[in-house]
Amino acid sequence: SYVVFQKLPQESVVERLKYRFVLFSQNDLPIAQGSLKENVVAELAIPFKKGFLIPNIDLNAAFYYEFDK
Repeated sequence: SYVVFQKLPQESVVERLKYRFVLFSQNDLPIAQGSLKENVVAELAIPFKKGFLIPNIDLNAAFYYEFDK
């Protein structure tokens, strides 16, 4: 499986970045989707166990998103 992130449009340049994600199966079928509520750097997300780790904007912590597959 793999995750695709989409950066959502910003209202202004000072607004934080918002992302949407879609988790796909090995057969390229969507399994789960959602939006990232935290202020993160989606380009640095890495697969981990049954989900992915994604660092916050300050790069001093990470959030873990887990999925039931």
